[in-house]
Amino acid sequence: MNHETHIKFDPILNENNRGFCAVLTEKGTQSSYSTKIDGFTPLIDQATIAWIDYIIEDFEKEATEFAAKLSFSEPLIKRLLLDVRGSYEDLDTEMGLLLPAIHADGFDVNVEPLLILLRGNLLLTLHTRKRSRFYQMRRYAETYFKKLPKEMKTEDLLTLLLIRIIDENNSWNFKQLQEMDERSDDLTMDLKDDNIIHTHIGDQIYQQKHALLSYLSALWGTADTLSSLRYGDADLISDAPLVLDKIVLLQSEVHQQLSLAEHLSEVLASGLECLQSIYNNQLQDRNNQLQDRNNQLQDLNNNLQSRNNILSERNNQLTATNNRITLLGAFLAILGAGFVVPNTIATVFSQTNIFLFSPKDMSWYVALILASTVVTTVLVYWWVRRIGLLPNIADDEKTIK
Repeated sequence: MNHETHIKFDPILNENNRGFCAVLTEKGTQSSYSTKIDGFTPLIDQATIAWIDYIIEDFEKEATEFAAKLSFSEPLIKRLLLDVRGSYEDLDTEMGLLLPAIHADGFDVNVEPLLILLRGNLLLTLHTRKRSRFYQMRRYAETYFKKLPKEMKTEDLLTLLLIRIIDENNSWNFKQLQEMDERSDDLTMDLKDDNIIHTHIGDQIYQQKHALLSYLSALWGTADTLSSLRYGDADLISDAPLVLDKIVLLQSEVHQQLSLAEHLSEVLASGLECLQSIYNNQLQDRNNQLQDRNNQLQDLNNNLQSRNNILSERNNQLTATNNRITLLGAFLAILGAGFVVPNTIATVFSQTNIFLFSPKDMSWYVALILASTVVTTVLVYWWVRRIGLLPNIADDEKTIK
C-alpha cells in the first residue's frame, strides 16, 4: 500500500477531517471525524467525558468562533490568547490553558498556541497544522478511555485526560530539541570546512542561539502554566492526590528538559565559540603568512628598484660619455670645416698659371689664410650651436649627480 493509499484509508491523516471526537459513555467508547466542530454535539450530550480535537488556521480569527460553537465564552479565549507562551484561566464553570506547541525545522523554531478548554464533561483542544502532534492520541483515544477507572468522578476522569494530552504535547516539544541538536552537529561540521563563508557561519550561530532561546522561553511558559494548574484549585480539576501527583510529575519532566536545554545551550555555545576561536586563529595565521609573503615581495621589489637605479646611473654615465664623444666629434667637425675654406683658398691661389705671387705677397696671403680659418670656424660653431646640435655637458653632469 503506497503513501497516498494509506492517507486515503487512514482518517487521522485525511486533510478533510479537521475535527476528531472521542467519548466515554456508560455503554463504552466511541469516536468519529467531522469537518464541523458542532457536528459532535449529539455525542457529547450522552458522554461521561468527551475529547474534541479541532484544527484551525488562524487563532485570532477562528479560535473564539469555534470555541463559541461549543458554548465556551469569548472572554475566556481572549484572556488565554494574551500570552502565547503560556497562560491559565479559571472562570469556575469553564477553564482553559494555553500551552506552547513547538515546531522546529533545524534552527527555524516556530512556537504556536495550543488551547485546552474544559467545561462540564468536555475537553476541547484547538491548534493549527501539524495534525501529527496528536496522531497517536487520536488513534488510541478509545483504548485510553476504556482503561480509565469507571468508578472515578467526572472531574477526575477529565483531569486524567487533561494530563494525558499535556504529556503528549510535552513529548512532542521535547523531540524538537533533538532536531536542533542534529542541526548544531551540522553547523560544527561546517566550521571545519576551510571554504565556508564567514558571514554564513555568523548567521547560523545567531540562528542557533535564537532557536534555543525561543525553545527555552516556550518551556518556561509550559512550566508556569503547569504550576498555575497545580495550585489553581479549579472546581473542574480533580483534588485527588494521586491525580495531582501526575501534574507534579509533568512539572518535573518539564524542569528536567529545561535543565537539559540550558546545559545543551551552554555546551553548544562554548563549543561553537571554541571552534570559532580556532577558526579565527587560522584566519589570523593565514593573514600573517600573507603579510610575510607581501613583505618578501616588497623586499624583492626594493632590490629590483635598487638594481634599476644602478642601471639608470650607468645609463646616465654612458649617455654623458657618449655626449662628450659627440661633443669632441662636433668640435673636430667644426675645426675640419674651419680648414676647408682656407684650404680651398690656398688651392685656388696655388695655380701659378693664373696667380703670380712675389715675396711681398706673403704677408697678406698668410693673413688671409688665418682670417678665413678663424672666421669660418666661428661661423660654423655659431651655426651648429644655434640649431642645437651640440650636447649640453652641464645637464649631463647634473643627471649623473
